[in-house]
Amino acid sequence: MFTQNKPLTTGEVATYCGVSRVGVLRWIKAGHLKAYRTPGGHYRITPHDFKAFLTDTGFIKIESESPPKPKKLKRVLVVTKNSAVLGNVIQLLSGISTRLEIDVAMELSVAVAKLIVFHPHIVIFDDTAGGCNVLQFSLKAKEIAQQRGLLPILLLANTTIATPEISRLASSFSLVAIEPRLPATPDDSASQRLKSVVAQLLSG
Repeated sequence: MFTQNKPLTTGEVATYCGVSRVGVLRWIKAGHLKAYRTPGGHYRITPHDFKAFLTDTGFIKIESESPPKPKKLKRVLVVTKNSAVLGNVIQLLSGISTRLEIDVAMELSVAVAKLIVFHPHIVIFDDTAGGCNVLQFSLKAKEIAQQRGLLPILLLANTTIATPEISRLASSFSLVAIEPRLPATPDDSASQRLKSVVAQLLSG
């Protein structure tokens, strides 16, 4: 990758680091990774700037031109129909770790699809529908787990389902945690609690 002194695309950087192109764009926009735009509006990164990024961030120690062993991203899927809550949760999670990748789903069918393609470590599920949606989601998650062995953690919020029904979710997820509610505003009292709980779940 570094043998030729030609600019790198965001896709090449993403492949090299084992992350998505969205993650690379997030690094660029946050000022962590230096890049420039082509006349067509595409980002390009020079090999020199990319090496500096890898070294400065400690993403990987460059000792040779051999392929790196990228660190594993922690992935969080946020499922909610509330766009205000969604924005607050994403903002909150973005401050937890630079090794965190976040995806969202506002429909149950999309959430199920992303269990397969996104492989989340944690699913934050806003159960404002009163239990029906999360039970349907858990059945689909169980099918996927049986086929592919994917068992994410479920962080269930705003639920009204009874304890016996919650216990039924255990076979679909590696762990089920309950949150009373998700933050409605950035300075909501639920914000710090959610941040702390997610950080603990990710470190486990």
